[in-house]
Amino acid sequence: MKSKYTMLILMCLLMSGPTEAQILKKWKDKVANKILGIDNQSSKSDTLAANNMVDSLSMPPDNNIELPTNYQFSYQTTMQLTTSQGTSNIEYYLQPNEMYFAKKQLVDSITVHVVYDNQRYIEVSFFEIGNSKKKARKKMDLFTKAKMVAAYRDSPNREVKPIGTKPHLGYTCEGYEIATDAGITNIWVTNEAPATMFSSLFSQYAEETNSPFTKNTMLMESSFTSALNPEDNFHIKFTQLQPNTLVFKTTEYHQ
Repeated sequence: MKSKYTMLILMCLLMSGPTEAQILKKWKDKVANKILGIDNQSSKSDTLAANNMVDSLSMPPDNNIELPTNYQFSYQTTMQLTTSQGTSNIEYYLQPNEMYFAKKQLVDSITVHVVYDNQRYIEVSFFEIGNSKKKARKKMDLFTKAKMVAAYRDSPNREVKPIGTKPHLGYTCEGYEIATDAGITNIWVTNEAPATMFSSLFSQYAEETNSPFTKNTMLMESSFTSALNPEDNFHIKFTQLQPNTLVFKTTEYHQ
C-alpha cells in the first residue's frame, strides 16, 4: 500500500462543518424567531431580511456554475465520531457513481442538507423555512477543496502495515496501521459498499499500480492514538449504511 494514500483518507473525511452552521446561526440571531416559521404576521421587511441573509450564503459568486436538475441520493449512512469532547453522530447521504454527497445537520430548529459537489467544487445548502424552500450555494474555499482532493503532504517517518480483515456492516474490510511521529492510526476500508462519499479522492488512485483502492472504496472505521496529546485521540465508525431515497430538485428551491 502506498504511504501517501493513508492519512489522506482521514483528512478528506474529517472535514470541518461549522461554516454552514455559523452562517445560519447568525441569520437566526439577526432575524426574529417568527421569521423562521414564515407565518402570516411576518412583516415584509423581516422577510426581506431573511432572504437577504440567504443571499449572503451564495458568496463568492458562482453564477457561471450551472446546477444539475436534481441531486438524488439512494443511501444513508451514519458516522459516529468519538473524541475527548464526547460522541456525536453525523448523517450523510450517498449516491452510487456520483461525485457528490450530502451532510445533514440541525441548526437550532432548521434542518439543513449541505451537498458537497466535488465535480463542480461547490457547496449547496437546502433547507425549508415554513412553507418556503430555500437553497444557497457557494464555491468551495481552497481549504475544503484541498481536503476533497487530498492535497496534503505526507507525514514524516511513516510506516504502513496491513492488519488483516474483519467484517463490518456485512462487508469485508481491509485494515491498515499507519505509524507516524504524530501517533498511530488504524483504518478499515471496503471495496464492497454500494456507494461512497470518497469518489473524488479514490478516483485519482484507482488506476495506480498496486493500489488497494477502487473509485468506490469506502472508509468504514478509523481510530487515532496521538503520541503527543491524548486530547487529539479520536475514533470514527460508520454505524449504518442502508437504502434511503432523498431527492433535491434544484428548481424547487429558491435563492
